Amino acid sequence: DAQESRGLGDVYKEARGQAQELLTEIGAIASSSVSSNTDYLIADEDSALSSKYKNAIKYQKPIISPQAFLKELGK
Repeated sequence: DAQESRGLGDVYKEARGQAQELLTEIGAIASSSVSSNTDYLIADEDSALSSKYKNAIKYQKPIISPQAFLKELGK
């Protein structure tokens, strides 16, 4: 299985450790930046001015909300 790389948005500043644990549990690689290797960014619209958000758009990476991410995980 290839591991997915997912950028952690600014929304996870307080809960970054928990988010990284969730991503690790599903076999993903938590990244603090967004690049062409990122599969998608977990962020909300409040993060729209962040460099991570802008890079996700630049690299045409999907941006999903934290709520959608948790729903995907069944949390």
